[in-house]
Amino acid sequence: MAKKTIKTIHYLRAQSDHQLFNLEQALRTVLQAAPTVQNTQIEQFGQITQIMHRNPTPTDADGNLIGGILIHIGSGTKDEHIRTMNNQPLQQDDHGGTQAPPNGYSFLRKEAFLYIVQHHVIFCGHGLLQAPAVASYLNILSKQLQHDESNVILFDIQFKAVGNCDRLALIQQHGVKSIALDVSAYKLSRDKLYQESHSTIAKALSRFGNVFTNELSDEELEVQSEIHINLEVSLNGNSKASIEAQSLMQEQAEEIIDDETVSQGFSITTQQGEIIQPSDVKLSKSVRIERYEEANSLLPHSAFATISEYFFELQQRNLTEQ
Repeated sequence: MAKKTIKTIHYLRAQSDHQLFNLEQALRTVLQAAPTVQNTQIEQFGQITQIMHRNPTPTDADGNLIGGILIHIGSGTKDEHIRTMNNQPLQQDDHGGTQAPPNGYSFLRKEAFLYIVQHHVIFCGHGLLQAPAVASYLNILSKQLQHDESNVILFDIQFKAVGNCDRLALIQQHGVKSIALDVSAYKLSRDKLYQESHSTIAKALSRFGNVFTNELSDEELEVQSEIHINLEVSLNGNSKASIEAQSLMQEQAEEIIDDETVSQGFSITTQQGEIIQPSDVKLSKSVRIERYEEANSLLPHSAFATISEYFFELQQRNLTEQ
């Protein structure tokens, strides 16, 4: 039986200047101008990102065309070695070693799978390759290719999460009693979590986390991976609080919900006691995707099938039109 791993896939929409943007149409011009993987390669600060697989004519299990585009984006650090340890150490200490990738290759550290239908995007990230970074990569790629190919549509997009209208209405109707964020110190420092956040609360937590883990080595950070930092903002007086205070709490809650970098670890409690978590306010789904037997990387055909099926599930529930 194939090995599987649990992933969360997200429904996003491509926007440019706060308007819906037909990314599928634009991306087709990009792919036509970039017939090989190397043509899609962007290198920044030693990090190489490229479109590893593409399917501009996807089909369902019966072989029928379903529309849209499927792409698999991979990212790795050029010339990066990985640490190794001895499987059969005979000495008291094992100092390990380092292993270089094969000549001409880089280790695949991060990847993302996208199903794009007009402005609709189903996104699955793996290895901390998040949607904002993918949007930035596609923007740079379109700009790079347009220099040599005028048919390429130049774009500057953002991916916006699609909210669950029912839960958003609950916040607006009942008000907000408290907002809490809970994240490990390791993720705040090593993964630079929330540093690019637009949320005031998330930014504050990120700054505190950087102070807490300042100047720690990677080994020390690993040791502290189980330490969690919590930040809670609560309304003293609940429904009796001033209108200005209630409004501010609601604004902060909506800011958290709208922030693409804050996709986990938060909870919002309404004045009626309802607890709202990330999966309640953004359209997403936990799924099981097959991975390679000897590597922590997802199998493209399994990821592609899963994300395209989720889009049609959303369509059947009329959630792509809300």
